[in-house]
Amino acid sequence: MTAAARAKAESPRDTFDRVTAGWSDDQKQALMARLHREATRARISREYNSAGKLAQYLDPSTVQTPALERIDQAIEWALNTRRARLIITVPPQEGKTTRVGVITPLRALQKQPDWRIVLVSYAEALAKEASRLARNLIVEHGSNATDAITGLRVQDKLGLALSPDSRAAGKWRVQGHKGGMYVAGIEGGVTGRPADMVIIDDPFKGMKEADSKAEREAVIEFWQAIALTRLAPAAPVIIIQTRWHENDLAGYLLAQDKRKPEAEREWVHVNIPAIADGIVPDALQRPAGEYLESARGRTRKDWDLTREAVGPRVWSALYQGVPTPVGGGLFSSDDFDRYRLQAAGDTTIRIVSVDPAETGKRDEAGLIGVAATPDNRVLWTHDWSGRMTSDQWSRKAVILALTIGAAEISYEAYTTEQTYRRVLIQAWRSIRNQARLLRAAAGNVEIAAAVLAGSEDAPADPLAAIREVDGVPVPDVTDPPFTIHPFRGKGDKTVRATGSRQAVSTGRLRVVGTLLELESQAVTWQLGQKSPDRMDAAVNGYERIIQLIGGQSLVVTPAEVMAQQASGAAAASSGLASILAQPLNMSDRA
Repeated sequence: MTAAARAKAESPRDTFDRVTAGWSDDQKQALMARLHREATRARISREYNSAGKLAQYLDPSTVQTPALERIDQAIEWALNTRRARLIITVPPQEGKTTRVGVITPLRALQKQPDWRIVLVSYAEALAKEASRLARNLIVEHGSNATDAITGLRVQDKLGLALSPDSRAAGKWRVQGHKGGMYVAGIEGGVTGRPADMVIIDDPFKGMKEADSKAEREAVIEFWQAIALTRLAPAAPVIIIQTRWHENDLAGYLLAQDKRKPEAEREWVHVNIPAIADGIVPDALQRPAGEYLESARGRTRKDWDLTREAVGPRVWSALYQGVPTPVGGGLFSSDDFDRYRLQAAGDTTIRIVSVDPAETGKRDEAGLIGVAATPDNRVLWTHDWSGRMTSDQWSRKAVILALTIGAAEISYEAYTTEQTYRRVLIQAWRSIRNQARLLRAAAGNVEIAAAVLAGSEDAPADPLAAIREVDGVPVPDVTDPPFTIHPFRGKGDKTVRATGSRQAVSTGRLRVVGTLLELESQAVTWQLGQKSPDRMDAAVNGYERIIQLIGGQSLVVTPAEVMAQQASGAAAASSGLASILAQPLNMSDRA
């Protein structure tokens, strides 16, 4: 009988006895342990065939979301593809570092136990922490895991064990194989260490570092050193990072890749924005307006609050995966600074431009004060924009118009023209009536608020409402002292902004004082991005006031009517008693 035929006829036990003939009991036990470990590793790899499934097997409380599911798919592609090149950009604190930096190395070692995996971060300590967590999972759930209290063996959930002679947090190896994990910081490098797989997690510490050309060049040089000297020919590379800068590592690699013929491009970019907008690439292919299902349980409101708190540039980079070039937006901060005015000076006409909140549910509404000078320059004078309901933005718009003596409130009107006009007129009537109360109370805010609280249409906070109109020049007239004009711009908003962009660059359009949020949105607004609401209001306001300058004879500017009002003392003596004695209907439809 040939050796091949004999081996085929043997039972596994017979084969074991034949191979280990003459071995000591310890040697036989060591071989049995290794065979059992290898069989477990192969079985677990088949049954829990993604990083996410493995994570949930090790810890049933692990949260799985559509975003993490998509990341799992990308990871499996990378682990099974020769020379895979993968970039993942996801909002912070959504589980990507744990999934890619901790679980993925274990998943890779289950499939390829001889792989030497390098984990890189901007700081070696950060990479070491992820490596420590991965190592500890092997200690707690691997082939040699024991119960912390009893010391008894527990179920092997990995088919992996740490090599006794290599188990440091930043450098460890799996028992019986060449594979394992070691870490590096960008500055430290990986000299002399071959890599069968590389994971780069956040090569930049933050925006400041990414904005530094020297820092960016150092990161790119680090990558080139790995790519040219350390990587095995078939090694996969996974990069997870915040897109701080258009020329950061991901941007550099994607730009280099784009120069190649499409069939030769290597890099796959999985970007998952916090909010799908139909413009920013979304690996989940969600409809525009859909928010990310959060691994941390963040709600739509949480996302909105974060967006408001961090500002446009950070939101675009961290949460949408789209870095905004510094000084490379549609508007230039240098131009704003070059032509900035500390005061408006003489003006010929003033308007308030409104981009209404679309849903009436505290979306951002744009409220911008705009003025024209005697030499036909245009000024952005005020920015009262914010997240407001329709009742709130209409009231703010009227108060701003009264404060600056605006001849017009111009609001963007398409399908809801009459609704917006109605809320603005109602806001005017409410403010006028509250000003009447304040005058009747001889300027006593508390008395006026008390009377307002007893009216049929009392606001939620009468005292705050009265305080808001205190000091505002509100004429005691029936109709608003300003025109209410529906504005309809034609064409794409980005294209329409060309006129105001050119005007800013030449000083024909200037900012009065500092309008921080408006200027921030202007300089971070990119081609292809949805226009920010306050920028819509600002651009519309510029277009509208140019129309008014060109047709000045057609515009009727209300005369100052405040001199016609009765004095506060006269109002107090003639009207206060009757007002206090009677219930009021503050809707005043007249």
